[in-house]
Amino acid sequence: MPNRKHRYIVVEGPIGAGKTSLARRLSEYTEAELLENNAWVRSNIKSEIFVDVFGQEEGLKVRAETDPQVTKALELLPQAKSLAENARKIVAERTGGHPLSQ
Repeated sequence: MPNRKHRYIVVEGPIGAGKTSLARRLSEYTEAELLENNAWVRSNIKSEIFVDVFGQEEGLKVRAETDPQVTKALELLPQAKSLAENARKIVAERTGGHPLSQ
């Protein structure tokens, strides 16, 4: 069994079940790992807090705000809309003016 150094995480404020479990989970990683993934760690902590305080739906909204795939998809929505409209026009031209229903 490898000999691991003991690491301590300082969590400010009153100690509660959520803080102690968070500190325990964070202590499994090195400082370098936490710093390398700082944005992800912060986003997930914020999301979990929102789930605990406001419910699952609000927590998922917070997580979606910083999800790279969600933000990229939102960025590409105007282009997708334009492509869909162009496809409808082409179909309408080929079918004699009867575009696909929207």
